[in-house]
Amino acid sequence: MSKIFKPTSYKWHTANAVAVTAIQLGVIAGAHAAEPITDTTLINTPLEIQSFADPNIMLLIDSSGSMNNVVPDTPYNAATDYVNCPSSMTLGTGSRVDVRIQSDGDVYINYGGTYYDWGKNSGGTGITGRTKKCFDTNASYEARLYGEAGSSGNEKYPSGYLQAQYTGNYLNWYFSNASQAKGDNFGANARVKAGVERRLDIAKTASTTLVDSMSSARVGLSRYGSSRARILEGLDDVDDSSHKTDLKNSISGISGGGSTPLAESFESLGRYFVQGHHSQTITLNPVGQSSSTDTASSVFVTTPEYDSGETVPSSSDPAIQYQCQSNFIVALTDGRPQSDRDIDNVILRDYDGDCQGAGSCKFGYDMKAASQQERDDRYESAGSDYLDDVVLALNDIDLRPDLDDGDTTPNEPEDKQNIITYMIGFADDQVINDPLMIDAGAAGGATGGGTVNGVTTPGFYTAANASELVNAFNSAVSSISEQVGSVASVAFNSSSLDTGSSVFVAQFNSSKWSGKLYNYALDPATGLFLDNGSTKTSNDISSVNEMWEASSILDAANYNNRKIYTYDGSEGLAFTVANLNASNLSTVMTSDLNAAAAGTAEQVLEFLRGDRSLEGTTFRNRDSRLGDIINSSPVFVGDPVASYPATAPFPEDADNSANKGSYSWWKGQFNVVPPASSANEEREPMIYVGANDGMLHGFNANLKTSDNGGDEVMAYVPNFISSAGSKEGYHYLTEADYNSGHHFYVDATVSVADVHITKPTGGVDAWRTILVGGARGGGRGLYALDISDTDFDANNADDFVLWEFAASTDNSKGDEDLGYSFSRSTIVMTQSGKWAVVVGNGYNSGGDGKAKLYILFIEEGMDGWGDAGDYIEIDTGVGNTTFPNGLSSPRVVDLDGDSVADKVYAGDLYGNLWCFDISATNSGQWDSCYSAGSSPEPMFQTTADSLSGDASKALQPITTTPLVARIAGTTGETVFFGTGQYVVNGDITNTDNQAFYAVNDPGSKNKTPLSVSDLEPRVLTETTVSGFPVRNISGNAVDWAGTSGSQQYGWYIPFITSGERSITRSTIISNILFFNTSIPSSVKCEAGGTGWLMTVDFETGLAPANAVFDANNDGVIDVKDIDYVGAYHANGLPSESKVLGNNRYTSGYSGSAAKSTLDHDKLELEETTREGRLGWEELYQ
Repeated sequence: MSKIFKPTSYKWHTANAVAVTAIQLGVIAGAHAAEPITDTTLINTPLEIQSFADPNIMLLIDSSGSMNNVVPDTPYNAATDYVNCPSSMTLGTGSRVDVRIQSDGDVYINYGGTYYDWGKNSGGTGITGRTKKCFDTNASYEARLYGEAGSSGNEKYPSGYLQAQYTGNYLNWYFSNASQAKGDNFGANARVKAGVERRLDIAKTASTTLVDSMSSARVGLSRYGSSRARILEGLDDVDDSSHKTDLKNSISGISGGGSTPLAESFESLGRYFVQGHHSQTITLNPVGQSSSTDTASSVFVTTPEYDSGETVPSSSDPAIQYQCQSNFIVALTDGRPQSDRDIDNVILRDYDGDCQGAGSCKFGYDMKAASQQERDDRYESAGSDYLDDVVLALNDIDLRPDLDDGDTTPNEPEDKQNIITYMIGFADDQVINDPLMIDAGAAGGATGGGTVNGVTTPGFYTAANASELVNAFNSAVSSISEQVGSVASVAFNSSSLDTGSSVFVAQFNSSKWSGKLYNYALDPATGLFLDNGSTKTSNDISSVNEMWEASSILDAANYNNRKIYTYDGSEGLAFTVANLNASNLSTVMTSDLNAAAAGTAEQVLEFLRGDRSLEGTTFRNRDSRLGDIINSSPVFVGDPVASYPATAPFPEDADNSANKGSYSWWKGQFNVVPPASSANEEREPMIYVGANDGMLHGFNANLKTSDNGGDEVMAYVPNFISSAGSKEGYHYLTEADYNSGHHFYVDATVSVADVHITKPTGGVDAWRTILVGGARGGGRGLYALDISDTDFDANNADDFVLWEFAASTDNSKGDEDLGYSFSRSTIVMTQSGKWAVVVGNGYNSGGDGKAKLYILFIEEGMDGWGDAGDYIEIDTGVGNTTFPNGLSSPRVVDLDGDSVADKVYAGDLYGNLWCFDISATNSGQWDSCYSAGSSPEPMFQTTADSLSGDASKALQPITTTPLVARIAGTTGETVFFGTGQYVVNGDITNTDNQAFYAVNDPGSKNKTPLSVSDLEPRVLTETTVSGFPVRNISGNAVDWAGTSGSQQYGWYIPFITSGERSITRSTIISNILFFNTSIPSSVKCEAGGTGWLMTVDFETGLAPANAVFDANNDGVIDVKDIDYVGAYHANGLPSESKVLGNNRYTSGYSGSAAKSTLDHDKLELEETTREGRLGWEELYQ
C-alpha cells in the first residue's frame, strides 16, 4: 500500500507489515568489468524457476486385455429403463454374455455358447434369424461387448480378455436399436456400438489430453509388458514439441491384451529410475525388519522392456538427474494384479511387513485371503499382494544416494531421490473398491487423493467414466505441481501481534501457472503459526492447517456470480458478455478477446470469468481459476488507521458540516456500537492481490469461512493490458501453449490510502479509500479504484472505477513516457491542496527513454488526462532510447509534520539517487532538488559514469524504494537504499558489484552530486557460529562534521559475494536497519539462489550495541549473539522480511526442491526514549 510519512518520536512504530517484492528491471550493470548492454527485454516468467529441476513423471497405462471392455457412459443413460423384458424371454445371469457382430453389422448374443438375437417380444426370430432373448433390467451380468477378434469382412467377437460387469438395463440398450424394437445394426465391419468407447479408448483420450496440458516436467510413457513394464517413451522434456508428439503417438498406438502385472511393472520401473547407477549401494528400511543395504540392481532386478529406438538410461544420461528432482509414477489400471508374482528380491515382496505374523499370508505371495474361495475370487490368475510393498519401497528408498544435496546446515534433512506414486482405479468396481489399490496409493507418499465410499484415499483416485478419468488425471498432476516449485509472498492483518492476528501467504506454481492465497492464524503469545481447529503451534507453516485458502473457495463458487469490472477508456463497467455484445467494452479489449487462436470472443471472456467447460478442448487446462501470484504481494485493508490533522488543506469540521468532516470524525463512524447515526460506516476487511490471470482480486479477509473469509468479493481487469498481439493480451491466457510460456499481467503490489475528494458521479466531498495499482512487466499503465464500500455492484461500476493512466500518445489517456509500471505509487496530499499519486515512470518506456517522476492528481484524472495541470511530469534528463533509463519506486517525505508531502526520493536504472522538491504551493515550481544551471542533477551517483547516457556504464541500478530517516547530529534527511536488479534473463548470471548505501541529503541546491568518495566504507566478513554462516562488519565512524578533513555524508556496505544485490525493500525498527540481499543462481537445485538477512545500526552502519537475532541458533538471543549483522538464508532468494512485534517472517524455499516456506525467527528489539525525530512513520502500507 502507499504511504505518506510524518515525523515520529525516536521510539519507532512497527511498520504495518504488508508485503512488497520490489524486483525490477532495466539495463544490466557492472562494476569491475562493465560490458555493453544487449538485453533490456523484460522477462515473462520468474527468473527463479530456471534453477528448479523439472519433475520426472512416468505414466503407466493399463494395456491389459480387460481394457477392451466398454464403459457404460454416454450415449447410454442409466436413469432410463430401456426395456421391460418378459420373464419368459429373460436370460439368466449364470453365463457370460459375448457380443457377436456380423460383417454387415447385425448384432447377436453369445450366451454361454448358445446364440440368440436380441428381442423383447415372443414369437418369431430376430434380425439374424435366431431365437430372441433379452435381459433382466435389474440383474447384473458378466459380459464382453467389444469384438476385438475377427478380420475386416468377417464376423467380430471378443477373444482374449476378461469380462466386466454390466446391468441388464445396459445390455438391453446395447443390443437393441434406437427404438428398442429389435436388435441393432452397428454398421459394416464395426467392432462396437456407435458412440460407445472402450476403457482403452477413454484412457488414451484422457492421457493425450493430459500430455497436451503438461509443461515444466520430464514425462515418460509406459504400459504393461510381459512380467514387467514396457517403456514406450523415456523421460524427456514435455515442453519439447517433438517429444510431446512422440508421447501422443505412442499413446495412440497402445492396444489391449495380456494380463495385469502391476507389482512387476513397478519393480521394473524402479530399475529404470536407477539404471546407469544400479551398481551403487542403497539402504532398505522394511517395516518390522532390520535395515539392510544392497546394490540397486539386486533390489530392482528386472529391467523393463523398451520399444524400438528407446534409449536405456545410463550413467551419463540417467533418469534422475538432480538431487532435488522430484519423481512420480502415475498409474492407471482397470484391474487387480494378475500374473504378478515374479518379484525376485525377498525383502521387496513384504516391504510393508504385513505378512510377518504367523499365518497372516497363508496362501503365499503376500496374499491376505482368509479362505481358498476368497483367494480365488480376489486374486484371479496368479495374482499377488506385492504391489503396495513395491510402491512403499520406491517411496522409502533413496534411489540415488550418490546425489548429495550439498547442504551442510545443521539439523537440515537431506533430500531423498525417491518415487511418489499416484494410483487411478478405472471403470471397474472391483478395482475401485480393492483394499490393495487403496493401500498402494497410501504407500506411495502422495499428498493428494480421492475418496472411496466417503473415506479419503491418499494417492488413490477412482474414475468410472471419461469425465471422471480426466478429473483423476488432472487431480494427480495438480497434486504433483503443488509439490514442485512454488514460492510465496506475505501480508498481515494488523501492525501488532494480538488475538485474531493472521498472515496471508500468496503462492504460485509454474506447472499450469496457478496461484493460492492462504490465511494462517498466528499465536498472539509467540508469533508462531496456529493450527486451525486446535491449539497446536509450529514454526513450520506446512505443519499447520490454514484458516482458509482462497483459490479452492473461488473454484467451488459459481463463476456467473463473480463481480468483475473493467474500464472502457472513460468509465468503469462490468466485465460481462452482455457488455461485450453491446459494444460497451473498449475497442482494444474487444480486439484482444477476438484474437484468440480458438474460440469466440464471448467464450474467451467467459473463460477469463471462470468458465472451465472448454478447458482441454478449445482452451488450455487450468489448475485453478486463480492465476499465479508472483510479484504482487497481498495488501490488507481494514478500517481507516491513518492520522491526518483537522487543519487545512484537510477538512476541519468535527461534525461533517458541509461535507467537510475531519479525518478523525470519519474514522469515528466505523464500528460504532450502538450506531451514533445512520451515516455510520461499515465495511468488510479485505485482502487485495494481483494475479497473472489478468485480474486484481479482492478477497474477504475475515479469519473464518463462516464469516465469508476467503470469498472473492470483487475483481478488476485493467484495460491498458489489452493487446491483440501474439503471446500477450488477455486472449493468450486461453491458448494451449500458455502453460509452457507465460506472461505477466496484474503483477504489481497495490497502494491504498484514504483521501478526501469529490467524484463526478456523486458530486459530494467525502473521505474515500482508494487503491492504485500497476502491472509491473504486465503492461504500461496504472489504475485507480474506490474501495470504500465493499458491497461492490455492477450498477456502481463507474463509481468504483476512477481512472486508468496508460502509456499513450493520446494525452487524454496518459503519457507516452510511462514505462512498465514497476514503480510502486504513493498516495499523498500535496502542497497545492490536491490529493495525488506519486510514481516513477517505470522501465522501458515508449517515449524518450529518460527517468521521470509523475504526480497524478486524483480528481483531475476522473474525466481524462487531456487538460493542462491534470498531472505533473518532472524530467531528470537522464536516459535515451538506446539505453532506456527509468525511475523506480519513490519515497515521499513530509518534513514538518503537517502530513503534506515536501520531498520525493527515488533511484533510477543508471544508479542515480534523485531528490525532488515539491514543497511549493505552485505545482509549476516542483523540480529536482539539485541542478547544474537549468539541468537537473542527482543527489548521489553510485558511480562516476551514471550520467553518461551509456547504460553499459550504469553499474549499480537502484530498483527498490529508498528508506528515509533522521540521524542524530546531522542536518536533513538520510536516505537508505541498496543496488541491483533482477528482471532480465542476464541478471541471473550478472556478477557486478553492488552495495547498500546511507546518504545524507546535503541540502544545497547547486551542489555537485555526491559519490561513493563522500561516504565511509564498511567491511563485511563471514564466519560460522555453531555451524551456521553469519556475518560481521567493521569500519570507522562517519565524520559528519568534517572535523578530520573532508565532510562525510554517510556510509556504504559493499557486498562481498559475487552477484549479491539488494532487490527488496528495507525497513527501520527501533534503531535497527533491516535489509535482505539476494545472490541469484541458475544452477539446478539452488532454488533461485541464496541471500543474507542483514541487521545493522541505521546511524552507524555497524553492528547494533545489543544482540538482535539468534546468531548461534541456540534458541536464546543473548550476549553470545552480539556483533553479528548477517544471517545466511540458504532457502532460496529471501523476500522482503516482515516484522510483527519481535517476530520476523521471510518467505523463501524449503530446501533445494523449491517448495515454498515462510521462515519465522525471533528478534530482540530495544526501545529507546531519546527524544528527537528518527524517521517517517508509514501511515499506509
